[in-house]
Amino acid sequence: MTGLKHLAPYRESTLLVTNLRPALIPSARRATPRRQRDYEEALAFIRDLTAARTVRGANLQLLFL
Repeated sequence: MTGLKHLAPYRESTLLVTNLRPALIPSARRATPRRQRDYEEALAFIRDLTAARTVRGANLQLLFL
């Protein structure tokens, strides 16, 4: 939310989200269906939140690394 508030006044911006997959699906553990579902839900939540909190005419690039 803090990052989105900082980007609000700009017509073009990039939001970088890092380490989401390793946080939800650690490499030392199996990618179980539940962990995979949690990861997909987190991605969808971030996309929906970003869409809801940006101005309609803004060009926001959302990058997941």
